[in-house]
Amino acid sequence: MNIRLKRFMPDRTDFSAETGMIRPLTMTDINDVLRLQQTVVTHLPDKDLFHPDSADFFSRHMRESPAQRGVMYGCFVHDDLIAYCTLSYPGTEADNIGFDLGWDRETCNTVAHLDTVAVHPDYRGNGLQRRFSRIMIARARADGYRRLCATVSPENIPSLNNCLQHGMKIERLVTRYQGKQRYLLVKWL
Repeated sequence: MNIRLKRFMPDRTDFSAETGMIRPLTMTDINDVLRLQQTVVTHLPDKDLFHPDSADFFSRHMRESPAQRGVMYGCFVHDDLIAYCTLSYPGTEADNIGFDLGWDRETCNTVAHLDTVAVHPDYRGNGLQRRFSRIMIARARADGYRRLCATVSPENIPSLNNCLQHGMKIERLVTRYQGKQRYLLVKWL
């Protein structure tokens, strides 16, 4: 899928127009994902807004992974990864948000997680998180999941607004990720 993007030019006061391509990520993209994640974290004003993931986490969400536990999509401009999103299928593993909400194992098996979204600072404001969310919600439905859950920092207003605009509801505030406050959000698919 091709999309039109604006890129902020830090050394100038305008934007350049570019074309991006969204596609599923594979194991060949893992180094690009890790690089982009580091760029995103480096440019955050508050590091608690974003929970970085490990290479192992990413590898379990890429196509053709032997331990596939979800999917990842990325947006590329001129072969450079400028954004990615992860959809997780946690099953009955302990990190399933459904357990935090008191759901039983059978219910937790119907849960997908709208997980990490990361956008290069030069490409923020293009609606990529919103576009990725639509793709991931459709994918979760197509894969037979009935509940979509997410965690969002109460201070991450753009991500919180994105989730709320897609019909997710705040269920509770919890402490996760080494003591960070997070809203737990849910959408029934």
